Amino acid sequence: MLSYSTYGEAQQRFKAAALVGANINQIDGDDLIGFHHIGFQGGLKVYTVFTERWEMGLSILYTQQGSKASIDDFSLNYDKIQFNMIEVPVLVHFNEWKFKLGTGFSYARMINYKVIDVTGADISAFQDYNSNIFSFIVETSLLVSENLSFNLRWSRSLSNFQANSDNGKFLSRVIGLRAMYHF
Repeated sequence: MLSYSTYGEAQQRFKAAALVGANINQIDGDDLIGFHHIGFQGGLKVYTVFTERWEMGLSILYTQQGSKASIDDFSLNYDKIQFNMIEVPVLVHFNEWKFKLGTGFSYARMINYKVIDVTGADISAFQDYNSNIFSFIVETSLLVSENLSFNLRWSRSLSNFQANSDNGKFLSRVIGLRAMYHF
């Protein structure tokens, strides 16, 4: 009886979800204007339930950020920049009815990147970017069933993507739309 009770309490204390979605991105400082880059995001999330209304979530995500020139862009340097990263966000969530509001910070580790110049040449080997990126996050979710929710997330990098600050600042802004399956 005691082991069953402990198992039930653990189930109520922790929740898990798998998520998949897309990011639209903009990098301030790269001279490309607008949210034209679309990247993938997917991974797993674990929640610790404090009360009926308050939770803390930790995720492990594969995420793509970057920027892309539009038809109207006249950048002197870049046509496309893509960063592939592993991201670990930690957020505090407030639950109200079918809505969840969250805010927090994330740490991302760069796996690799690809930079294409305006001529279409891959100039990744000549670029140097930071491997560690910290960001601020705000998000909201709508629970549409017991196991499915849709999530809208905004984040802003606090760290410069440029490894050499003499090259200016690259700061990302990301809007993500994700579907989450709750176990």
